[in-house]
Amino acid sequence: NYYEFNENEALAFQRLLDKKDKITKEEFSKEYEKITDKEYKDIADIDDIKVKKELDYIKEIINAVGISNIEFDQDIVRGFDYYTGLVFEVYDTNPENNRALFGGGRYENLIDLFETVKDNVNISGIGFGIGDVPMMNFLESRNLLPEFVNSTDILLGIISDDQKVVNYANEIATELRAEGKNVSINYDNKKVGDCMKMAEKNNIKNVVVIGEKEFEEKKYEVKEV
Repeated sequence: NYYEFNENEALAFQRLLDKKDKITKEEFSKEYEKITDKEYKDIADIDDIKVKKELDYIKEIINAVGISNIEFDQDIVRGFDYYTGLVFEVYDTNPENNRALFGGGRYENLIDLFETVKDNVNISGIGFGIGDVPMMNFLESRNLLPEFVNSTDILLGIISDDQKVVNYANEIATELRAEGKNVSINYDNKKVGDCMKMAEKNNIKNVVVIGEKEFEEKKYEVKEV
């Protein structure tokens, strides 16, 4: 804690840093003065403090294993209060997708929040989360996205709102799955033609439609698209 903030000041300062790039310097200074009367200093310009030395040590270790494209940014703030140490973000270097792919950090007390953990057991760790849209863009920009192949064998369309019909359709789906079929169920009460179009659009080769008639007769037909 280089700035020697108390817990509330530290939390307020982190939230201010998180929006630093979205406000003017004057606005930042005014907000900072509301938090503390301590002078604001850029940690990156100071060489003799403990945190900076620790970061330099981390850089040295990372460089030793052949990773050189790292950059220290004192203004990165993750959106969760449980981080207790270093936080990080990993960016795509492609200018067409210059955004964070995932980010995370160090937490000392997170595991202890769960009721299943015994008292006085404090397990620290490092975690990260991946952004689905940035990762999709990353794969697309590098032509790494595999062609989608639908593994669904049968689309089962329910064309009734009657719960008895829905229950029967679920039974049929269970039977088909027991036979090794991959079954996708549509509960939207679409018409038969719409079910066929949906299957065709998603490259599903077979359709089973369950309605009042199928429920009463206790039989159904597998239609090929």
